[in-house]
Amino acid sequence: MSPAIPPFSEWLWYLSIRRLFSWSDQLPESELLRRTRRISAAVALLLGRPREPFVAMGQGLAETVYCRSHNLTALDRLAPQARRRWEEFRASAGKIPRAVFVSAHLGPFQMQMDLLAPLPQPILFLYRSYRWSPLAVTLSRLRLESDRFRYADVNRPRELAAAMSDGSSIAFLADGTATRSDTDAGPRKFRVRPKVFGRVRVNDLPVRIASRLAVPLFVGGLYNLPAAGHEFRFGFEFYRIDPASSEQMMDGFVDGLEGTIRRNLADWIWVERR
Repeated sequence: MSPAIPPFSEWLWYLSIRRLFSWSDQLPESELLRRTRRISAAVALLLGRPREPFVAMGQGLAETVYCRSHNLTALDRLAPQARRRWEEFRASAGKIPRAVFVSAHLGPFQMQMDLLAPLPQPILFLYRSYRWSPLAVTLSRLRLESDRFRYADVNRPRELAAAMSDGSSIAFLADGTATRSDTDAGPRKFRVRPKVFGRVRVNDLPVRIASRLAVPLFVGGLYNLPAAGHEFRFGFEFYRIDPASSEQMMDGFVDGLEGTIRRNLADWIWVERR
């Protein structure tokens, strides 16, 4: 049941997204992004939080809203080299009946689903839902609709179990800060910005699912490139980890995720560990 009085964070998200949809109809994209970055930095300052992740999140959200409002997809804004990389990804993922896809939690992560739309297999996207109905409805406007896509709360295991049984591929979002459960291989940690975060852990659920289903695991991300004139442009990278032992797949997963984040720190939406 949706709460009558929403949590402050959900109310703030709701107002921010509504404002972005209004601005996207009125402002050039360069001005939309300039305002969003400025306000995101101000909010971080007021809350006493680091500036970088707030700006990355705000810019990525503004880009998503702009594209959804103007009937654009991430493919429309891929830089030439990123387009070639995506073609390689499509050729690789399109030849297999199912896979597990993991995108790094970088700025324009909401548009990662656009890159999966041309693939032939049905896909279940797992996301973290919000209890307040107005926010949940507003956020649904950011998702790409497809007759092959389903969306489910990551905390609803029945949806995940059904997808594993019916042959669907599964898509996750990973930011490198979730707690990883212990496996036979033991916990695997990596450093990204040790002076800020210390050591962080990686959620191993995508690896466990890919290993159990004996399907490839793809990890990578969509990220921002320096603006080309007045238009934003995206880069894209991915790594394919083929079925192997859980330990080998975990090593490949962590290396791919860490490498993607390291090369795109300005876009990383991280959560400060206190």
